[in-house]
Amino acid sequence: MVKVLGTNLSAVTDANGNFTIANVPPGTYQILIEADTNSDGTVDLSYLQIATFTADGTVDLGIIILEATGSIDGVATLKFQVTGNAGALVFIAGTSFIGITNDFGQFTITGVAPGTHSLRATYEGYQPA
Repeated sequence: MVKVLGTNLSAVTDANGNFTIANVPPGTYQILIEADTNSDGTVDLSYLQIATFTADGTVDLGIIILEATGSIDGVATLKFQVTGNAGALVFIAGTSFIGITNDFGQFTITGVAPGTHSLRATYEGYQPA
């Protein structure tokens, strides 16, 4: 499914992933592309892109490859404290993917591509780990 956010315009892709959305007024919109890859009624893959439509209502989004993403859940504590761990920043090194710990040190980083990642953590008053 392809949606032009802020409008009621949408389209379903064909077997090759092609789609057409007609009568889009000129302007800049967010285009949301979603896929249910296992046909269970839930969105498994999504992609958001900003696009500017011309006066004739067309835009070329190019080739977009949707890939599966997941999340990283974990616990980062201050010297093994059970509580009082809120506010630590846990991130994937070299990216903008970040999670913030709650009081118990739990965090989640979402939208992570499959693979092996290095995590880092920072907390005010502590050296980065």
